Amino acid sequence: MQVLSSYYAALPASPGDIVTVRLYDHDLEILDGAGRVLRRHTRSMKRGHFEIQESDRLFNPSRETVRLLGKVAKLGPNSLELGRDIFLRLGRPGQKALYGLSNLPRRYAKEDIENAAKRVLTLSQPSYRALKSILERHAAETEGRSSMPELQQAGPHIRDIEEYHAFFESAQRRFDDDMTKTT
Repeated sequence: MQVLSSYYAALPASPGDIVTVRLYDHDLEILDGAGRVLRRHTRSMKRGHFEIQESDRLFNPSRETVRLLGKVAKLGPNSLELGRDIFLRLGRPGQKALYGLSNLPRRYAKEDIENAAKRVLTLSQPSYRALKSILERHAAETEGRSSMPELQQAGPHIRDIEEYHAFFESAQRRFDDDMTKTT
C-alpha cells in the first residue's frame, strides 16, 4: 500500500481490504478492520521507497524481468551479475533499477558500464545508484578530454586536394554517361 509517496506491505490483508494506518514520527502501523495490528514498519522518508520485509517479497520472475536481464546481459557479465544481485535482493521493487541499468547504453559506453559494474560488485550493498554515480563521475572527468583526435587539413597521410577533385569529376562523368545511356 502507498502512504505519503512510500510503499509498505500490509500483509496478511488482501487487495481491496480496508485498513487503517497510524503514522508516528519514525514508524507506522497498519491495522485491519477490527483494529488489530497487521504490520509495523519503519517510516520511510524517501519518496518511492519500498518498505517490505524479506518474508513478504514474492519471487515472480515475470517475462519483463527476463527481458530486462537479457538486455543487461548484452552489456557484459559484470552488469548481468549486478542486475541479478539487485533483483534477488529487492525482488519486484528492484525491477526499476533493472530498467535503469538496461537503458544506460543510451548515455554511456558499454565498456564504461561494465567497468563500473565490476567496481560496484565489490561493495557490500551493490546498487544501481552506486553504478550511476561512478558513471557520472567518470563522464565528468573525461568530459574535458576529448576522445576524438583533432582533425587535420594537411599531412603525409592526406592526399592533395587536386586528387579528390579529379576523382569526383571522373565519377560525375561516369554517372552522367550512365544516365544518358538509360534514357
